[in-house]
Amino acid sequence: MKRWILISSLVLCSLLLFMAHNREKQAQTAPAINEPPKETKLSPNNSSLEPDSDKNKFLSREYYRIDQSSVCEDENTHDTAEPLNFDFDLKKFAKKMREHDKIIGPASQKHQMPKKLIAAVIRVESNWDTLAVSKNGAKGLMQLNPITQEETEVKNPFNAKENVDGGTEYLGKMCKEFGSIELGLIANNIGPTRLRKILAGKERGKIPPSAKKYAQKVLYLYQNV
Repeated sequence: MKRWILISSLVLCSLLLFMAHNREKQAQTAPAINEPPKETKLSPNNSSLEPDSDKNKFLSREYYRIDQSSVCEDENTHDTAEPLNFDFDLKKFAKKMREHDKIIGPASQKHQMPKKLIAAVIRVESNWDTLAVSKNGAKGLMQLNPITQEETEVKNPFNAKENVDGGTEYLGKMCKEFGSIELGLIANNIGPTRLRKILAGKERGKIPPSAKKYAQKVLYLYQNV
């Protein structure tokens, strides 16, 4: 009987020691209550959720707005960050965009620019007229001037595919250089040299109201379709 009690006591002590050791081990490895969760790496299947790379960071909606610290506003002009209403037929615009997808799609993919943005520029610049020519000599769907044609190596500005490819490439460069879609559009409208001077305070005056209105129109279509 005494032998059985001794064996039972030894077994019980061993069990208690094992449980105490296990509890101590768990306490050492358990995270602190307020410890932040570790960063979760996205799998290739979720690659679409990854943040924008530097290559296409300007596609983020946070880049819509002008940097107010470097651009002065005047009482008679609208802040381009404010949403405005324009008399556009949005359904017709969406239809035209679909009709031109074979032209817009490849340029969008090649230069990492949104289809809607390209289509919006085309609508505002030429109203989908492949043969459009401005009084300043800008030509085709995206109204490329001679300097832009040369820079993007566009041989025939009246060739829709070539024009849109060159125009998209140029617009992408402007958005990257100036850090926002809005300023990129303004540079596309008045030229990057003039915009650089305005932002650096080397040229008297402010961004022309017509250039701001141009950017507002494009962004209105881009954001509402």
